[in-house]
Amino acid sequence: MQIKSVARKDLIPFAEKVFCIYKLSAEQIRCCLKGCAFLCRYMESYNVCEYVPQIGEQCINNLYEQSVNKYRCRQVIPAIQALNAYIEGQETFVIQQHSRYQYKDYPFPGEIGLAALEFIKSYSEENRVRKETIRQYRFQLNNFSVLMEMRGVTLSTLSDTDIYAFISSRHNIQSDRFSSLRRFLSYLFTAGKTNRDLSELLFGMVRQKGTKLPSYYEKEEVLAIENAVCRSSCKGKRDYAMILLASRLGLRGSDIVNLNLNNLDWENNVIRLTQQKTGQEVILPLLTEVGNALAEYLRYVRPQSNIKTVFLSLSPPIRPLSIGTFRCILVEYFREAGVKFQEKHHGPHSLRHSLASRMLENGISMPVISEALGHSTTETTLSYL
Repeated sequence: MQIKSVARKDLIPFAEKVFCIYKLSAEQIRCCLKGCAFLCRYMESYNVCEYVPQIGEQCINNLYEQSVNKYRCRQVIPAIQALNAYIEGQETFVIQQHSRYQYKDYPFPGEIGLAALEFIKSYSEENRVRKETIRQYRFQLNNFSVLMEMRGVTLSTLSDTDIYAFISSRHNIQSDRFSSLRRFLSYLFTAGKTNRDLSELLFGMVRQKGTKLPSYYEKEEVLAIENAVCRSSCKGKRDYAMILLASRLGLRGSDIVNLNLNNLDWENNVIRLTQQKTGQEVILPLLTEVGNALAEYLRYVRPQSNIKTVFLSLSPPIRPLSIGTFRCILVEYFREAGVKFQEKHHGPHSLRHSLASRMLENGISMPVISEALGHSTTETTLSYL
């Protein structure tokens, strides 16, 4: 009888049998079992108890969304491909050496997935929404629809328990995940697709602004983070340029990952860009060290591509980096530098905050700091300090 799903608690022993049936080598089995352990942790984080091929595909998509670690990919992707091949009834399976996983678009399964696509289309047409916001909505609501499909939930059976199951997972506890889900649930009720407004469950579940975490790092800590980058490697050259844009120029993470080649005015040694968050134009000096880091990355590392975005993935599929990937990159160097960040913010914004605080300590006036950060008012800048 063909197996359609596997309990999470049985996944690793089941996978080991599958790998043996497919006659993988001992080294391949060892590597794939590590991938299965990662897959189990992923399922646990989403409160998914049964493995089906769809959850494997979603795990791979999330892997690409959050990380560019090729070694992790080499563990996880073949393991999932072998599991899916067996569940789908394939008699043979061979790990393709040096093959690249073809990134798949978000599946949005089931009727909840279809409703999510309808909502995203409607919301983007009725509001002036940035492409990055739509990308985040697709990523977050696809995760929601995948979990609901795994739980066998439909629009008519969607309940409080299902919503809490999703938001309780460690991947979805950030307050910025609530806005997309809250709007989607409200849309379902307004459109008559659910008989209750489940969005009410999420009101009040946002981080209180009065209790924000500190985001400032000392000059020595920021330098340690910069120096933790191995600048002789391709990845290091790219990462170093990105980090300097945040630590030396105070650019937002969204502006760094969306930086365009046309924004670099080498003749006048400035960066000209329209801020993603505010839509305001800002002109920043191309400091010597920042310019050198960018030039070295562009000359020796950046893949040949028609994409105009400056910072790209280093392996196929070649694509612009996401803000989530940039956060992961930063965390890597925070740890490498030995900078403690458990009780503090540690994303790109923390380097921006640190720069603003150091400028104030050095006696630079508030209007100048505001201009450097691209703020329209000094009141906004005060919230950084």
